Amino acid sequence: MKWIKGLLTLVALFLVCIWGILFASENVQPVASNLVIWQLPEASVSIWVVGGFALGGMLGLVMGLVMITKLKAQKLKVNRDLAQCQKELATLRSS
Repeated sequence: MKWIKGLLTLVALFLVCIWGILFASENVQPVASNLVIWQLPEASVSIWVVGGFALGGMLGLVMGLVMITKLKAQKLKVNRDLAQCQKELATLRSS
């Protein structure tokens, strides 16, 4: 089952790469992007779209990693507090 998931992931990655190459080859018109406070240099449409897609994906992964790290730290704290409470409860029951 694990190898099927890996194979499907590899096929999906391959299809995304092919899509990116085809998209880049069809959209070569240069455009300049204006972000209200920042003028970006002129580049092809495909560079901006694929670059934005890749940047968004990477930012999503980084944000997810930050949230996972935060949740793991909270879990460790809760487990520590639980162990302390269980120890205290065992002490109170034995007395």
